[in-house]
Amino acid sequence: MNFDFLFIVTYGRSGSTLLQGMLNAIPGVLVRGENAGALHGLVQSWQAAKIAQDLFSPDSEKSTSSWYGAVHMDLDSYGRDLAASFVRNILKPPPHARVTGFKEIRYHLTAEELAFELEFMRRFFPRCAFLINTRDLEATMASNKKASHGVTEADLATADQLLRETARSSADDVFHVHYDDYRDDPSRLRPLFDFLGAHFDQVSVQNVLDTKHSG
Repeated sequence: MNFDFLFIVTYGRSGSTLLQGMLNAIPGVLVRGENAGALHGLVQSWQAAKIAQDLFSPDSEKSTSSWYGAVHMDLDSYGRDLAASFVRNILKPPPHARVTGFKEIRYHLTAEELAFELEFMRRFFPRCAFLINTRDLEATMASNKKASHGVTEADLATADQLLRETARSSADDVFHVHYDDYRDDPSRLRPLFDFLGAHFDQVSVQNVLDTKHSG
């Protein structure tokens, strides 16, 4: 496999649980489901410490400074510890898992917030990949209403646009997966498997497609 961590970045009712199932059918891969945005809080904590150090380090050597000690914050160690704790306590991959990760739908963020979060993940989850998952917006909205998720059309459109812009980046760790492309033609997932460095087993993929996921 080309990556050690896989992160499905998406919004609700987009077929992401199905994608999660396909990834978990790859030997040695374990991709967990949603965690209610648990990683967001860790990213915000690290960002707060970074802001404190970036802005207030010059005077923080003095015990009279209200930011005393900011210059001594070890941001790299703190970030690594946060990421390691997340893997150990939230993802909890079993010994046989060579690749792990999770999917999350709570990315109703600004472009700046999403960019910072992805950069944190790149920095502290080595060899990671982001799978941007989208779906036809009209069908997604209909599914949201049926599930009573309370997502507005405006919020969904904004999230979709942001994720598509991220997918259009030139980053070599980002891959765009569109539910409507492969739902009736699993062979169109072959480029995804090539990107991951995984063997494409169409029978296995079809078995996942034929199994109901989520609600």
